[in-house]
Amino acid sequence: MFNKEFKILILEIIKNEYAHNPEDGEIISKQIKMNYKGDVDLILDFNGITSVNTAFANKIVHGLYENYSTEILNKYFKLRNYNELILKTFQKVIENYKEVKNDLQ
Repeated sequence: MFNKEFKILILEIIKNEYAHNPEDGEIISKQIKMNYKGDVDLILDFNGITSVNTAFANKIVHGLYENYSTEILNKYFKLRNYNELILKTFQKVIENYKEVKNDLQ
């Protein structure tokens, strides 16, 4: 059967409802890099996660933008089962990453 998504269940990896450890973000980033080909939806599932901080999110976002084009990420990268805090944290980190990257060019 054709797989239309690559899903990462954050809670299964970090074993904690608080996604605050940058090392955990790095583990998730490496798992994406090793297994995601950029041709199906990339789902980060936050079921069971209460909060995310910028240190955790930065590791994931940096890895995504270093390894995949903006076009691929705009088309395929999705968050699932997130609360407002998680969404705002990822939006802020992505916005900051893009600003810094543009300043360096």
